[in-house]
Amino acid sequence: MVAAKHTRLKPSLQAEMKRLHRLNPKKFNPYKLSAKFNVPRTTIRDFLKRSEISGGGAKPGRPRKLSPRDERHVIRLAANTKRSQQSIANALPVKVSRRTIGRILHRCPFIRRSQLRIHPEMKPEDPEKRRLFARKYHHWGNKWRKTFFLDEKKFNLDGPDGDRGYWRDIRTPPKAFCKRVAGGGSVNIWLGINFYQKLDLMFIKGANNSIQYTDILERALFEKVDARFARGFNLLHDGSSIHTSHFTEDYLTKKNVYVLDWPPRSPDLNPIENVFGLLARRVYRGNRQFSSVAELKEAIKQEWGKISLEEIRPFITSLNNRLARVLETHGRQYVA
Repeated sequence: MVAAKHTRLKPSLQAEMKRLHRLNPKKFNPYKLSAKFNVPRTTIRDFLKRSEISGGGAKPGRPRKLSPRDERHVIRLAANTKRSQQSIANALPVKVSRRTIGRILHRCPFIRRSQLRIHPEMKPEDPEKRRLFARKYHHWGNKWRKTFFLDEKKFNLDGPDGDRGYWRDIRTPPKAFCKRVAGGGSVNIWLGINFYQKLDLMFIKGANNSIQYTDILERALFEKVDARFARGFNLLHDGSSIHTSHFTEDYLTKKNVYVLDWPPRSPDLNPIENVFGLLARRVYRGNRQFSSVAELKEAIKQEWGKISLEEIRPFITSLNNRLARVLETHGRQYVA
């Protein structure tokens, strides 16, 4: 007997199908009910597309291998780790490809592939020293404008270490990064900044020591300091041996300069580190490499001359907020 054609299921049949689905969802087969209720399969299919039984309609493609719970497990495995997509896939009880893991992570709104920041390793006593420093100076406010921030940095001919990734056009040959043995040479520089003044760039000859360091301070800082600091100023540099030697301390005492107590392993609290980062990005823009020390020196001088006080000042004015963050985290977390 040929089943009669219906465009819609009767309400009584709709209710019956839903009841049967609730009783045993796993064994529910609506198409077997076609003969029982004398209803065409197409009518049942149209009903399922609109019904909550199928979640509002059949989805195209294969069903997902991973349940929502499995996907949450994938996100937990990946969060704040360096695990690869393949290692995450291997850790799951269900066999899936690394591309499946990649799609799950890309769909997650709070997971992003990021570069690890380079920070010195903290010792157990360092957080307390950072907290005490922040507590002592977080109220300084405009006093930071009377402070000079100083430090040294090395520039290599082959550029800084770090990510050298790029978006490749696959229609062109791949690029390569050529690195010479031992970097091919380097340049050590000294920089000093203040809210009102950008000091001259100084190149360090050979291994730096206390005598050369104080000579740089004399020529680049004390002989060039702005007249507004005639009554004195503050100075902040890190705790390297040439900065804290008796020779350097005696020299600065005679100059009547107040030197801040620097907490160890705290580059995030010295604005000069931000300036060094800005300078390095411009010197090595486009993964640039240099063929000679003279060429590198010239590039550093040119880029340092282009950096304005307007670009430097935000690094200094943000110090109060940085110190507040140190207090909030009890000195345990580096401030971005």
